[in-house]
Amino acid sequence: IHKLKEAVADVPRAMIIVPDAETGAVLEDMFEIYGKHTNLRIHTAYEVRLIEDQRDKIYFGTDVVIGTAKQINTLYAISGINVTGIQFFALDDAHKVIKDANQSTIERLFETLPKCQKVVLADEMNNKIARIEDQHMSTFI
Repeated sequence: IHKLKEAVADVPRAMIIVPDAETGAVLEDMFEIYGKHTNLRIHTAYEVRLIEDQRDKIYFGTDVVIGTAKQINTLYAISGINVTGIQFFALDDAHKVIKDANQSTIERLFETLPKCQKVVLADEMNNKIARIEDQHMSTFI
């Protein structure tokens, strides 16, 4: 929130992948609370909502997109998310998000993103998270 500061242009500048709709709703509520003195536009994207409505809301002005890997990938495939402005990308609860079904989706998302800050949050490290780290993230010591 501190880095984003205020609403700018129409393209999202932050994308957060969550394991499920419930986690997305909690995270959206947290953004609303902590960002109440900003005009940042936050939108959640997950399977229980109509894809066309999500695409339109995101396309016409969103600063932060929070969603499941499957839904974010679907929106990207139908040109519902312009990723060229992404400055911050996070996998929240990565150990839950990166499952067999989501591995290729996450890989595809990482490959389409411009150069940006990438954060992986997980309670445990596993081979799939290590692979993501090795292939898509730089570590500076």
